[in-house]
Amino acid sequence: MSKVLFTIFIINILALPIVAQERQTTNSVWVSALNQQLGIKPEPEPSDGEVVRFVSATVINFEKLFALGLYGVKNGDKIKLINLGNNQWRIKHYATGLAIILTINPPKSDP
Repeated sequence: MSKVLFTIFIINILALPIVAQERQTTNSVWVSALNQQLGIKPEPEPSDGEVVRFVSATVINFEKLFALGLYGVKNGDKIKLINLGNNQWRIKHYATGLAIILTINPPKSDP
């Protein structure tokens, strides 16, 4: 009996990365205000409203990312913002390998 449960557990664990990769990136669009809020300079910068999978950037004000929990970051470091969908972004710091996940609410449009 325990062998069957263990096998089911392993199959579920192996399937998780596949499910995560299939997640759609709806509702997560680039907003240039993120540059100022996160203290970064995207290279190249996407257009406002553009749906992107990832954005590479250079840190220009490390204090902003540090305040969000991305420790060990310095000005000039490279990071990658990865669109997780549903207004969530994963920010990965190349030098330390650390990452944080942020939910960024899009600006409200005027009616």
